[in-house]
Amino acid sequence: SSSSSSSSSSSSSSSSSSSSLSSSPPLSNGSGARTNNRDEEENNNVDNDNVDLVLKCENSCYLIDGKEGLLSSLTKNGIELMSGTMVPNFWRGLIDNDFGWSAEKRMKVWQDAGLSVSMGGSLKCTSVKRKDANTIVASFELCHNGTGLDITYQLLRGDHFIVTSTLTPSSNQFRVQDNKNLAVVGDTIVLQNMSSGRHLDVESESIQTRWCDAGDWQRLSVVEGCDDEAIALVAHTGCYLELKHDQINKNTLCATSPRQGEYGPRAPTSSQSFIVEKIGEIQRKENNNTETDTQSSNENNSSIVVLRCSQDPDLCLARLSNGRVGFLSYLSYTQTKQVSDKSCFWNLQFVDTKPLPPFRFGFILPLINQQSTLASESTPLASESQGSDGFDMSQVTWFGRGPHESYVDRLDGAALSLWSGPITEQVHQYVRPQETGCKAETRWAAIGNKGHMTKGLLATMHTPPTQTGSSPLYLTFLPFAPSCLDAFPNKEHQRLRYGASLTSESKSESSSPSSTYVLIDCGASGAVTGVGGIDSWGAPPMLEHRPTLDVPRTWSFRIKTFDTSVDPPIGQIARTNPFT
Repeated sequence: SSSSSSSSSSSSSSSSSSSSLSSSPPLSNGSGARTNNRDEEENNNVDNDNVDLVLKCENSCYLIDGKEGLLSSLTKNGIELMSGTMVPNFWRGLIDNDFGWSAEKRMKVWQDAGLSVSMGGSLKCTSVKRKDANTIVASFELCHNGTGLDITYQLLRGDHFIVTSTLTPSSNQFRVQDNKNLAVVGDTIVLQNMSSGRHLDVESESIQTRWCDAGDWQRLSVVEGCDDEAIALVAHTGCYLELKHDQINKNTLCATSPRQGEYGPRAPTSSQSFIVEKIGEIQRKENNNTETDTQSSNENNSSIVVLRCSQDPDLCLARLSNGRVGFLSYLSYTQTKQVSDKSCFWNLQFVDTKPLPPFRFGFILPLINQQSTLASESTPLASESQGSDGFDMSQVTWFGRGPHESYVDRLDGAALSLWSGPITEQVHQYVRPQETGCKAETRWAAIGNKGHMTKGLLATMHTPPTQTGSSPLYLTFLPFAPSCLDAFPNKEHQRLRYGASLTSESKSESSSPSSTYVLIDCGASGAVTGVGGIDSWGAPPMLEHRPTLDVPRTWSFRIKTFDTSVDPPIGQIARTNPFT
C-alpha cells in the first residue's frame, strides 16, 4: 500500500475507533491504563469484525488492519512513515550455498509463509482482538501445516511500540506434497509393497521385501537424481539403489556404493535415479487415540506410487515372485496381469515428516524514504516543507557488528561498535543477487536523515517483563524490496540476474521506489541461519548455526519515532526501559 492509501485508511479507520480511545485515560504507567467502565473492558476482548484498530500516543498513531491483523500504518504528527504493511518474514534470498543443499526444495514451504492469503501467501488471520487500551493481539495460522503465529502489539508511554511474536509448531505437522515433487531432497521414506504388505529393506548389496514392520534397514534418504525430474535413494548403508542390467543380474535392484570423483562422491547416474509417479492415496482412518506410534503416523501420511527407472522409464520397481526386488515392464505388466496384483505398487510413507525450521524469525518493515521522494520535486516550497517536517529514511546508525555484513557463522571479522552509513552502502553487489547486508548482534539501530540523525525511527532489542536476559537483533537495511534478491525456484528464473542491476532495475520490483526496507530478525541462539560453506558444495550450515522449532519460539523488538529536538539522545532512548 502506498503512503497516500495508508494515510487515508488511517484517517478513515481512526474515525471508527477513536471514539473508544478518546474515552480512555492517557498512558500513565508501563503496564498500560485500563478503562474503569466494565462494559467497555468486556467489549475490548471480542473480535472486531474487520474494523481497523488504532493505538495512539504522543502524536504517533499505529494502525492495525482489522482483517489482516498486521501493522499497516505508522504516522508521526500526521506524516506517514510506512510505505506498506509490516509482514512476518521466514525466508531469505537464496545464496549459492543454499542451492548446494537443495534449500530451494526443502525450505520452499516458508517462502510465502509470512504473506497473508490476500497477498498470495499462506498466512491466515484467525482473530484480531483488543486486549486492553494499549494492547492488540492478532492470531494467525499458516495454512500449509497448521503452525500458529500470535503477534502482540503494545504501545507504552513514551511512544514505545513493542511487537512480541510467538510461532508455535503444530502437533500434527506434515510434509506438504504435490504430484510433481512427491518426494523431494531431504525426505526420509520407507516403501511398502502393496501386494505383500512388506517393506523394502537393504542388507549389504541385497534388497528384499521381508518384514511388515519398518525399521532402520527400511529407511531411505532422498537425494538429487540425474535430472530435475528424478530422485535417487540412499540406504542406511550409504549405498545407492541401482538397476543392474547384465547377464548375472538382469533387471534386478542392488545397493551400490557411490562412485568417487576428484572432489567427492559423483552425482547419481540414470540407473540410480527414479521418477516417482503417484497412483493414489492411502485412505486415512479416523483415530481417536491421542497417542500414535510411528507406523500409524506414517500410514496417515502416505501415497501409492510407481517408481520408474530414469534409464528406461518403462521399467518400474516391483516385488518379484522370490521376494527379491527388481524391475518389470510396466506396459507389459498392465497388459498381461490384473492391476489388483499390485506388485508394482508401493506405499510411500514419510518418516520424520516435520518440515525444516525457517531461515529466520522476523519481520519486514517498509519505510517511506522522504528524501528520495523529495528528489523528484522541483519546487523550493516542497523542499522546505519536507526538510522541516519530513523523515528521511536514507541513513542508518547502529550499535552492533559492522561495518560490513555479518552472520551467525561469520562474526569474528565484524567488530562490535557504533557504526553509521547510507542505506545504499549496506548491501554487497554479489555477481548474482542474493541474501546480503545482515548486521549481526545489533543492540539498536536508528534509521533517519543524513547528517546529525535528528529525526527517524529507532529499532531496539526488547525483553518482555516475564523473561530474563535479552537477545540482540539481526537487522538488514535494504534500499530495494527483498524480493529483488530471490532466486526461487532456481537461478534461471531470477528476475535480476546481476548484482549491478540492483541499483538500476530494482525499482521496477518495488511497489514504492522510494522505500527503505528494514528486516528485523530474532538474534537468539537457535533462531538464525548461517551462511554455511562447510564443504565446497552440498552441506547445510552447522546445526548450531541453524534455527530450531521443537518448541514455540518467541521473539520481541521495540520501535519508536524520535526527534532529537525534543527527545533525549538516541543511545539513551535505546537504553530506556518502558516498563519502569
